[in-house]
Amino acid sequence: MFEATLGFLVRLIWFSLTQCLGYWTGRGTIHALSFGNLDVSDYGYFHQKPLKMFWHHGKQPVISFLVAIALGQFLWFGAFFSAMVYLSRG
Repeated sequence: MFEATLGFLVRLIWFSLTQCLGYWTGRGTIHALSFGNLDVSDYGYFHQKPLKMFWHHGKQPVISFLVAIALGQFLWFGAFFSAMVYLSRG
């Protein structure tokens, strides 16, 4: 029972870290690549436009936070695997 509880807590912490790092990395990347023209919805802001990845708020284009999380996680895992490949060829 203790191992199951500990495993659940470790997975919960890992999930939370990857979500937060992915969101902030993706948000920063989107802002940088669009020169600040695109906005990213707030984390967990489902009730604005559910299941839409892109919409306009007035004249401001907005991208869903799920896109930012996916982009950020892609960048982090890509950097990790690239570093592992680079170090394994040592």
